[in-house]
Amino acid sequence: MSISRPPHKLSLLTLAAGLFLWAALPVEPGYCADADSSPPTQITRAYGPDRAQTLDIYSAKTNTTGATGTNAAGSAATTGATTSRIASKPRLKPIIFAIHGGAWSGGDKEDKAFGKERAAYFVKLGFLYVSINYRLAPTNKHPKQLQDLEHALSYVLKHSAEVGGDKTRVYLLGHSAGGHLAALLTTSLYKHDSPELRAIKSLILLDPAALDLSQTYQKADRKDRAILKAVFGDDPARLNSASPLELLRQRCSTATIGSPGLSLLIALSNDWRLKKDKAVQFLSACQRAKLADYGQVVLVEERNHNTLVERLGEPGEKLTTVLNHFLMNTNASKSLNKTEPALSMVK
Repeated sequence: MSISRPPHKLSLLTLAAGLFLWAALPVEPGYCADADSSPPTQITRAYGPDRAQTLDIYSAKTNTTGATGTNAAGSAATTGATTSRIASKPRLKPIIFAIHGGAWSGGDKEDKAFGKERAAYFVKLGFLYVSINYRLAPTNKHPKQLQDLEHALSYVLKHSAEVGGDKTRVYLLGHSAGGHLAALLTTSLYKHDSPELRAIKSLILLDPAALDLSQTYQKADRKDRAILKAVFGDDPARLNSASPLELLRQRCSTATIGSPGLSLLIALSNDWRLKKDKAVQFLSACQRAKLADYGQVVLVEERNHNTLVERLGEPGEKLTTVLNHFLMNTNASKSLNKTEPALSMVK
């Protein structure tokens, strides 16, 4: 799905006032990388009655013996005649809540972009990785996708401790249509003052398909408009109800809640570079609404819409370096640059 015009050459003179060039960072091993490089374990759970309402949970394999001298079952380690029992509670891991793309009508939680390969990258960084399926259009129209993600998030928060996840540290990740849904989920929780919003620490959007759905629909070509109409219809009010930017505007017209203080990263491929202005606008709106206290828009010119996510996690990959740095600082509650929106060039 394109929902964009063909890219053209970008001049630095056209960038927003907050522009800076991204200085290449050394590739970091991850802010809390696990030493175990073996494939992660995978379990599948249902969060609703429909067969599409399922999610996969990936985690690092449990070590048989911990550093404390107790094994995973909690039995005592014995040295000579001395037996010691040291109570050890595993540290809960932050959670990646991953939403696949596919024009709202396709894709799957086990696709190459969001399945085992991506899970291995995040698990090695020290995360619990959760990949979500949701009901698809055209059989299921908006707001069913949003409802599914709300239910899935509630399920993950409720059961996170059972699989070693920290329900207070959730990072939403979405690509393409999944990027739109991740932004929509966050702004919907914000608009309705939902307590689940407090769990979200970061919003990571990779080539989000639409941040202002009404304008996207109006400017779409015939093909893309047909795709959008199959999911959201053409009623302006319905389009606005699925627009992350519009939900922010509606919430700002009422009393604002306390700042959630989440961090926002939007990465755009060469295919999506013409959407940079809308990305910066969304970032600015999040900051004005006190939804985010830090944000960054990154242009990854060497990648297209698919390879942007498929190459994520590979050694030496530029977006991997940027994301590792972002996650490291967000998890440590550090401010990377709490200033005006930044537009970074990754070359």
